[in-house]
Amino acid sequence: MHSSAQAPAEFYADKTVTIYVGFGPGGGYDAYAQLLAPHIRRHIPGEPTIIIKHMPGAGSLALMNYLWSVAPRDGTAFGIPASSAAFDTD
Repeated sequence: MHSSAQAPAEFYADKTVTIYVGFGPGGGYDAYAQLLAPHIRRHIPGEPTIIIKHMPGAGSLALMNYLWSVAPRDGTAFGIPASSAAFDTD
């Protein structure tokens, strides 16, 4: 079976890209997402809809686990975890 490649602009044109934030609304990480969302849309081919979802819990580990095990791996989901989340060894 052979599949044809799809141009990025075609892929993202009718998609929604979700920015997940590892903390609740109103904090610094939320501010980063709010500032990023309108600008990143212009830099993604097809200018998809950008939404922000908050996923607080365990200092962003809930977010990191979600991104690793549940979120789509097609470029439509990415996260803003705590800056120290990569160093947590628990």
